[in-house]
Amino acid sequence: MTDIVGTPDPAWLSCFPDSAVEQVVGYVARSWAELVTLFPRVHHAGEREPVLTKSLADYLDDPNRRRAGGIGGRFHAERPVTRRRAGRVKAVGRTDVEYHYPAPGSAALTLEFKKLQGTHGCRSAYRNKGIVRFLTGTYGREEARGVMCGLVTCSVEAEAEAIRASIGRCREQLACLPLPDGDVATEAWEIESGATVFETHHRKATITDPFRLSHVFMALATAAPPTAPPAADPPA
Repeated sequence: MTDIVGTPDPAWLSCFPDSAVEQVVGYVARSWAELVTLFPRVHHAGEREPVLTKSLADYLDDPNRRRAGGIGGRFHAERPVTRRRAGRVKAVGRTDVEYHYPAPGSAALTLEFKKLQGTHGCRSAYRNKGIVRFLTGTYGREEARGVMCGLVTCSVEAEAEAIRASIGRCREQLACLPLPDGDVATEAWEIESGATVFETHHRKATITDPFRLSHVFMALATAAPPTAPPAADPPA
């Protein structure tokens, strides 16, 4: 694995390097597992998605944690996506989390989060309000890499497979490019902290190269843990 800290090739100044994606994804999965263990009462499906992603971005960006993990860049939450039209700046979207590469230039990795609760509605949102926003260039306009993050309240492995199948059924709508084996998604594999990952390739409207999208699935509790009953008074 290539260390993310260092001086990049000039070609990387506006394009996030492939070699760094795996490290960032691993750091995100590890950080999420730590965060939900430390603060389970405020990291569960009952919390709004922006609350969860802002909390994660803050934890990811902690300088001591980044230094320990060899992560040289910075994480940002809820950044507006703007376009200038006829001289005016117009907001066209908002990213959940962005990681900005530690070098002069504009290289950044966008991470989009969606809750997955084992329903068709959640999977539809994952595709149509997540993946599609990368393909239209709303997220990571000039980038050839991106990350979709599923926060899963059911079986992580089963939901990852369900999303793989869902993408396969919608391959034309999602502009999927076939892999060497003819499928549109790699086989899923498990990484640290119990997360599951696979990858898909797509045509993207704003670049000519194939767009590679990493999909990472992490466990999310359905509700806060019960409050412990008060301790009984000691016998008199």
